[in-house]
Amino acid sequence: MLDRVLARVGGVALLVALVAGGLVLASLAVLFVGLILPVLVVAGLIGAGSLWWRLRRARQQGRPVFVVMRR
Repeated sequence: MLDRVLARVGGVALLVALVAGGLVLASLAVLFVGLILPVLVVAGLIGAGSLWWRLRRARQQGRPVFVVMRR
């Protein structure tokens, strides 16, 4: 009788441990996305600003904006 009860309790405990581990991994993923999202936005703004500035300067100087080199 005791062996059956312990087997059931052990199985339930293992299932709870797996669910808790999954929740920990999911929360770490959400935390990582929350940390990396501002870095992504700032990097995108810097890249867009740099391209905008280079296009503006090229137009002012009368240079072609896009140059395609063919070999």
